Amino acid sequence: MIYTEPPTKTTEIFREKPSELTGLTCKVEQAVTAKQASSKPVSAQWITDELLAETMGLWSQSYGREVCYDEAMEILMNVKAMAEYFLAIQQKTGKEARQK
Repeated sequence: MIYTEPPTKTTEIFREKPSELTGLTCKVEQAVTAKQASSKPVSAQWITDELLAETMGLWSQSYGREVCYDEAMEILMNVKAMAEYFLAIQQKTGKEARQK
């Protein structure tokens, strides 16, 4: 692996546990302003501050490192996409069963 910047605490964590990346990297010390937190896209309006905090806490504990705001948002949006996919399959399967 070639790094263009000197190693930081974040890059050291990623070297130790590359299999635990969520696909989105951020600095451990990254802060989110109130304006950033309230400017969610419409597709993410269902994500409450409490759900986001719970997600960050749960996955931080699981990964053994701090999960940032962006990573938690990505996790929740991926869970939503997976649920929508399963719902679409269920609806398609139900429709096909009714046609038989």
